Amino acid sequence: LNGAQFTSAGTGRTGTGTDRAMLFGNDRHRMHVTDASFLNAAGEANALSISFWQNLSEVRNQTTFFANSATVQRAFSAHTPWSNGTIYWDTAGCCDEGTQRVFVDPGATWLSTWNHVVLVKSGDAKIIYVNGVEVLNGVNTGPLPTDFTELFIGNSSNQGEAVSGSLDDVAFFK
Repeated sequence: LNGAQFTSAGTGRTGTGTDRAMLFGNDRHRMHVTDASFLNAAGEANALSISFWQNLSEVRNQTTFFANSATVQRAFSAHTPWSNGTIYWDTAGCCDEGTQRVFVDPGATWLSTWNHVVLVKSGDAKIIYVNGVEVLNGVNTGPLPTDFTELFIGNSSNQGEAVSGSLDDVAFFK
C-alpha cells in the first residue's frame, strides 16, 4: 500500500533472473494482510518463527513486522533494527522485558548488504539469529494470542515506521 513496490527483476537477494524483493522507504509504505488468522496455529502452539532477508538503505525508527489480534494490540512486532542498531522482538504486547520483549544489538552491518534474520518464539524461549549466528537467547513468559486479525509487513499499523530498504523471502512458521 501507499507506494510499496517490487524491485526490478534481478535485484532480489539472489541478484539473478527474475528474483525481486519488496521495496519500502516512504513512511507510509507497507504490506497489509487483512486476514492474519493463518497465524492462529502458531498462537495455539505458542511457537512462531519469522525468517527473512533485508537490505537497508537507512537505519532509522522502523518496524519490520507488526501483528494485531482481537485481544492484543501488538500481538507481535519486530524492529530489525531500530535507529540505535538494536533488534527488538515483542510478543503478547509491549514492552515488558520479562513477559513480552527481548532485544540485542548484534553489531551487524545493516546498510547496503543483505542480512538474514530469524526471530523465534518457542514457548517461553525467544531466540534471534542474524546471518546464521545466534545473537540472543532469552525468556519471555507471555503467550502468543490465538485470535490474530491483521499483519503489517514493512511498517507498523500507524504507518509511521516504514522499513527503509528491501525485504525478500519472508516466511512465517509454526
